[in-house]
Amino acid sequence: MDKTRAKIKSTSMTAFVAILAIALLFGIQTSINIFDWLTTGEALSNPDSVRHGMGLLGDGLLVALAVYVALVFLRINREETPFFANLPRKIKAVAVLLFATLADESVMFAFMLAAIVFCLGQIIEYGYLVQDENFEII
Repeated sequence: MDKTRAKIKSTSMTAFVAILAIALLFGIQTSINIFDWLTTGEALSNPDSVRHGMGLLGDGLLVALAVYVALVFLRINREETPFFANLPRKIKAVAVLLFATLADESVMFAFMLAAIVFCLGQIIEYGYLVQDENFEII
């Protein structure tokens, strides 16, 4: 069991660092793009510029979502298991935020991706309940 917990800790820490690094790089690029959009003086002057601003807002939400997911992996690292009480709720929140962020791009793609993530939340919730039940029996 200790090998399994060690593997979970190392894998979740790797995922945390990788996702956070990607979010940082994407966040810097998005910040630069937002700054450029705001300083051109045409930010809200025409429909194309407004659409571009909405796209930048979506990029910012994706950065925030990536940071949130990275923090979920950090919590898994601390718990040494992906089966703890708050994780299913966190994953389901990711599904909702993912749908809200990607709905402008393609509603069907956003819905399917969010549904898959939501299903993962349901699976993890079931795993937590089974694990909890086993601990009560022992």
